[in-house]
Amino acid sequence: MQNRVSTARRRTLIAVAALLAAIAIRTPAFAFPPPGEACHDAACRATCPNGQDLVRIETKHCPAVPKKRPPTDIERACCRNNGGHVNCRQFPECPGRSPA
Repeated sequence: MQNRVSTARRRTLIAVAALLAAIAIRTPAFAFPPPGEACHDAACRATCPNGQDLVRIETKHCPAVPKKRPPTDIERACCRNNGGHVNCRQFPECPGRSPA
């Protein structure tokens, strides 16, 4: 005698697996980097960690690649900590191709 899974149970298992996959895809697991790690998102680079004040946002000009595309500007945030010291995040790398 073989152990068979009923059709209703199989459909329920598939539905649960699909639901879990959909939740996993929609959950922003890496919305903010852990403290001390690099920030690769433009929105993250223009903000300061908790407890620090935004002093200024610096911009850097990236050349047009290829020449027919427009040049781009990238940004980074400079933040002041509670001790009054100002730290600036690193600039992200210039894109290999300028956006169209």
